[in-house]
Amino acid sequence: MKNIKKILRNTLITLACSALTAAVYAHPGPGKDRKGPPEHSLGSRGGIKHELRELNLTPQQREQIQTLMQQAREAHTPKRDAIAAERRKLREIINTDPVNPGAIRAQTMRIAELEAELNTLRAQERVKVEAVLTPEQRAKMKEIRARNEERMENEMRERIRKRWQESAN
Repeated sequence: MKNIKKILRNTLITLACSALTAAVYAHPGPGKDRKGPPEHSLGSRGGIKHELRELNLTPQQREQIQTLMQQAREAHTPKRDAIAAERRKLREIINTDPVNPGAIRAQTMRIAELEAELNTLRAQERVKVEAVLTPEQRAKMKEIRARNEERMENEMRERIRKRWQESAN
């Protein structure tokens, strides 16, 4: 029973973090519409859009990349929608009585498979975008990505540290 409670708690924490992340990225922010970034901008939220802002792209590169990113958004939407639907199913399964650990695991695996497919799509799109860049821009992007990943790891460590402190109190 103790292990089931741990599994449920960890699953719920994972779902909450995933849902929060999805909500943050899905929300367009004040004054922005959801149909994509303005033509003069590649965005400022983070990820590849943020990295590209620092590369001094030519107008042609900017146009090519915006086209690729629009195609990626359209390709990713069905996967993101499917993941959201499967997460809703998981929440229903978690809230059933009696608890069914096998069903929870199976549903979690379905979500993991969909997320793996989406991550594969994202990686393929990144390769397409990087093909538009010059070798110097790709090198600079690699530096920017390393810097951003280090920053994100530090932020994650800090959030975890704060959670542990809060839970200890």
